[in-house]
Amino acid sequence: MWFGTIDGVHCYDGNNISIWRDPEVKTLGQVIYAIKEDSDGKLWIGSDMGLAVFDLKKEKFFSSPIEKDGMRIMSPVSDILFDSKGRMWITTAGNGVFCHNQESGETSHYVATGRINSDVITHALEDHNGTIWVASPEEGISRFDDKENIFIPVKSSPKGTISLLEDSKRNFWIGCVDGLYRFDSNADNWEHILSPKGHNVFQIRQMVQQDSGALIIASDEGLTVYDPATGITTTHKANLRIPDNLNDNYLHSLFIDNEKGLWIGTYFGGVNYIPHTHRQFAHYSHLNSGLPARIISVFAEADNNNAWIGSDDAGFFLWNRKDNSFKSFNNSSDAGLTYHNTHALLQDGDKLFIGMYMGGLDILDLSTYGFKNYKGGQDANSLYSSSIYALFRDSRGNIWIGTTKGLNKYRRDTDDFERVFDLNHADVEYIFEDSSGHIYACSLNQGLFRMDPENGKWTQFTTQSEKYSKDCGLPTYKISTGAEDRDGNLWFGTDGWGLLRFLPEKQHFERAPLPPSIRVVNKIIPEGENLWLTTSNGLYCYTPRTGKIQTFKRDSGLQDNLFLPNSGIKLSDGTILIGGKNGFNEFNPEGFEFRANDPKVILTDLSLFNRRASVDAEGSPLTSSLAYSDHLTIGHEHSIFSISVAVLSYMNPSRNNFLYKLDGFDPDWNDGPADGRVSYTNLPPGKYNFLVRASDGAGGWNEDSLSFPIEVLPPWWFSFPMKIIYGLLVISLLFLFYSRMKRKQQQELRIMTAQKDKELYQSKIDFFTHMVHEIRTPLTLILTPLESVMKSKRTVSDELPTLNVIARNGQRLLSLVNRLMDFRKMESGCVTVDLHPVDLRQEILEMYKNILPLAEAKGINVVINIPQDECPAMADSDALHHVIDNLLSNALKFTGDHIWIDLEESDDDSFRITVKDNGLGIDKDEQEKIFKPFYQVAEARPQDNIGTGIGLLLVRKYVELMNGSIQLKSTPGRGSEFSVSLPKADDGSMFIKKTSTVAEVMKPAIDNPIPENVKDRILIVEDNSELLNFLRTVFQEEYDVTCASNGKIALQFLAENSFDIVVSDVMMPEIDGIELCRRIKTSFTTSHIPVVLLTAKVENRDYIEGFENGADLYVSKPFSSDVLKAQVKGILKIRRQLRRNFCSNPDAQAVELVPNSRIDNEFLKKFEDTVMQHLSNPEFNVDLLAKELGVSRTGLFTKLKAVADMTPNALIKRIRLNEAARLIREERYLVNEACCNVGFASRSHFARYFQEQFGVNPAEYKSSVKVNS
Repeated sequence: MWFGTIDGVHCYDGNNISIWRDPEVKTLGQVIYAIKEDSDGKLWIGSDMGLAVFDLKKEKFFSSPIEKDGMRIMSPVSDILFDSKGRMWITTAGNGVFCHNQESGETSHYVATGRINSDVITHALEDHNGTIWVASPEEGISRFDDKENIFIPVKSSPKGTISLLEDSKRNFWIGCVDGLYRFDSNADNWEHILSPKGHNVFQIRQMVQQDSGALIIASDEGLTVYDPATGITTTHKANLRIPDNLNDNYLHSLFIDNEKGLWIGTYFGGVNYIPHTHRQFAHYSHLNSGLPARIISVFAEADNNNAWIGSDDAGFFLWNRKDNSFKSFNNSSDAGLTYHNTHALLQDGDKLFIGMYMGGLDILDLSTYGFKNYKGGQDANSLYSSSIYALFRDSRGNIWIGTTKGLNKYRRDTDDFERVFDLNHADVEYIFEDSSGHIYACSLNQGLFRMDPENGKWTQFTTQSEKYSKDCGLPTYKISTGAEDRDGNLWFGTDGWGLLRFLPEKQHFERAPLPPSIRVVNKIIPEGENLWLTTSNGLYCYTPRTGKIQTFKRDSGLQDNLFLPNSGIKLSDGTILIGGKNGFNEFNPEGFEFRANDPKVILTDLSLFNRRASVDAEGSPLTSSLAYSDHLTIGHEHSIFSISVAVLSYMNPSRNNFLYKLDGFDPDWNDGPADGRVSYTNLPPGKYNFLVRASDGAGGWNEDSLSFPIEVLPPWWFSFPMKIIYGLLVISLLFLFYSRMKRKQQQELRIMTAQKDKELYQSKIDFFTHMVHEIRTPLTLILTPLESVMKSKRTVSDELPTLNVIARNGQRLLSLVNRLMDFRKMESGCVTVDLHPVDLRQEILEMYKNILPLAEAKGINVVINIPQDECPAMADSDALHHVIDNLLSNALKFTGDHIWIDLEESDDDSFRITVKDNGLGIDKDEQEKIFKPFYQVAEARPQDNIGTGIGLLLVRKYVELMNGSIQLKSTPGRGSEFSVSLPKADDGSMFIKKTSTVAEVMKPAIDNPIPENVKDRILIVEDNSELLNFLRTVFQEEYDVTCASNGKIALQFLAENSFDIVVSDVMMPEIDGIELCRRIKTSFTTSHIPVVLLTAKVENRDYIEGFENGADLYVSKPFSSDVLKAQVKGILKIRRQLRRNFCSNPDAQAVELVPNSRIDNEFLKKFEDTVMQHLSNPEFNVDLLAKELGVSRTGLFTKLKAVADMTPNALIKRIRLNEAARLIREERYLVNEACCNVGFASRSHFARYFQEQFGVNPAEYKSSVKVNS
């Protein structure tokens, strides 16, 4: 809205008023008389300084084009008119009329010198024929003649003409100093309609027409409404005592906006505004009518379509709606203050019941106007209380009286009252009846009461408590009012919890989905499908079917936002009366106009860093006003900006609300701030869409209010061209990275494929090797002992231990083959079971007896717990035997010292067999793996454990084939528990029993005595106890034998003792044979000891691995004990021959002693080099040599004795003499000189030692060299 004032141009957008001035534009004065908008979005402004133009898009003033054409307006501009022919008419207050053709740019000037009858023109009008009329206070009205191009005066037109109007019926109205005239242009007839004396109209400044056809007239006597159809005139004067009334009688201008609201410009009171809805609510108060009270508390319908009205401050009175008069009634001159406080009214025939606060109940006889008063008392037939707030007559004619202490029923025959004891002490606020005859009493302290019309029984509904345990969904006990709508729904208003709906069939309350602002509902008036709700915060029209809510506040014409409890009624003619602290309102909802107008939304201002951005200003992104822009583009430097949103609805600006969302940034809709200013900070570059939904509070949200694109430009380093460069760079890098990764991936894929092929091959080889080892070990324990027995001449009794070994390993080999065959069958799906009743008790007992001797031999205590009765299960005998045998065998191998065997009946018609040990246990991540083929827990494997790793796999397969299940529970360090569940047999009377025998010779072994003579010491390392014992038997006659069960123990023996040879198995726990050999050969103290490896691994790479780690001999299983003894004897013999040759042959080299030991060779070479460095020093001895070599004297002696079978002094002497012989052979020194050079202080000692080593003295040695040369 734009306003011309005495202080420039003002603009109002519903939130803010802005003032527009520009001192640089000389034709823009301070006092504005006229504002008109053309089709190009420009405002033409007439002021005391002439005519100026304001460009709405550019927000800039400039002088009018008329001034540029050489013409100049020398007086104030009074009016501006754009006609249907594209011409603009400018009237002035002393300079005639100007006509500017906007297409051609030509301007015509009409002055009183022949072209118009006066230079003082106040108003211009174009009628329905396109004729231009102007008004002059001096000469009346004139009509423009297009042909003659002059204004022709209208004869007999009244002087003092100020304003003109042509209504919708083409009546021509002239506002003058002396009133209102109607002009018949066809007959040139004038009619004086309103005059200053008879109708209070003087100096009519402006006129507008309502949709109803009535004229609204602004004059110096206030606002006048004239209805031409009825001739009725209503004048509104300024009265500052009446809220929302005119504040000035001197009116200047009128304007009806697109919401049909009326804007009134005054001389001294600014701008007044009357919304269209203001006329929908008639307001009666003690200030604007004859209403004798200020606070209206209750209504009741009277005869002849009139109404009884009760008040808090003036008693009650009868309102005659026809003549709008109010008649007061007084029951007594000494009634006191209680007489004025009326809260309940009810007309029953010719009797009027009046309930008062503390004044009791009055009954007025309308025929005699006599009063009778009733007060509360202690009598059983008296009122509960003298404070009465509810009166109601039901469909059976009963009159109910609600007091602050209970409910009474009036008895006409005795003229007294019956007390309703069910509602004793209930503060009854309202009473009503539904369509089914139920009576409802609403109380403020005990909830809701409901009476059944059939039996008269009352039911209470209140909040859940210790006294009232039933939960009916009622959130509060403060029920203030109630009503039934046309569909039979029951509604109740509360004090604090809004509106509730009662569901009688469920005896339950549910809360209506109303806004949080509606907390106190004081009155419910059903009308059609709507509910009219008076509250402490305005009037609402609620439609339960759609959920739509219309809001009405004081600025809609209501007496106030606060309404009193139950101060409302719907009369027989449909009129609704509602009362409050400033009188009451009257309206008819049937003819009520519910606006469906969606308010327009515009963006008014842009602020950057809290400063308003001007159009085309430096640093501003605006090239046109934000209200006229279709998008906004801002730079990244404008990181903080605000947009002002205006909802262009002026009926009630306080109810204008909007939701906003920046699409692309805000995830949800946001409530618009009260000042309409929406701010954003640090928006990332990108394109967004600013969305707005608006509401004027009278309906729902307008979904399509505004959609405004906003683009935030990136900085130059993130602009589109730079993005392309970055993109190309990234693509290049990605391509390089991709190419590299692809090559790497292909390489990894090739390596992975090769690795997988290798692993597959290796897994096959490992399995084959493993099986070969598992087979070779028992074969060795069969063939080797057998060979020994065959050569032995001892009796069978003497060979029983050896035969036992052969028998056990034969059975083991057979068991291994059987397991492999079972595994093969299981994998190929060829295994079937013959399920039949089997006595589990008998099977377990037999297996227990079989393992008991072996357990006792190992010192293992076996505890068995089985039932006394038979335990028939559906199983296969062979499969069951295999399962139990495997579990018990594993327990014997892995337990500490106890095994528990349990058999018990389960609740699920099955038997559970449990085998438990107290061994090392199995880690949680290992427990599932042990049921996979060939997997064994290496850390828990005992020294004599030789297995295939398929036993538990076969156990699980067999159990599943027998429709059972197996479970494992194990805790590391505490042992393992295997449980097998098998289904019970339906009939266990017939069992298939089997016995199994194992041919085994059982007799304790006889220890062979060890000879007392000195023998070579041999260390045998083998994890299989039987093979270890057998090897001990093989070697113990010729060697001093020491046995170790694994490499770790062997290393301990080697650290504490000296051995001549080591014979070791390869596959062992803890430290295997390869690692043991490597450690022996890399240790200074043991590197000289020969190592023989025994293994079932016979691949070339296995041989290579053994020899690379220093093995002297690699023997595959099975082997001949005689061959093995011969090989060991040969190795030791060769070692002794090398030592003897070294000692006897002066030319022998030390490296020949241990050709396969790098450490020993390095040691001997360092020994020789050290002696050679001190060769000429006769004082160089063993102590100095040991220091130089970095070993102890004892260690040096032990090592040298083991390697060369010589003492350190002997080897030093040998080196000295060999060097002397070389010097003598080369004839570079004499014998005496050679003796000194090699460190001999005594020539005689030198000659003797030389003679002992070479067989001749030095002189003879020198002579023999010459002869040979």
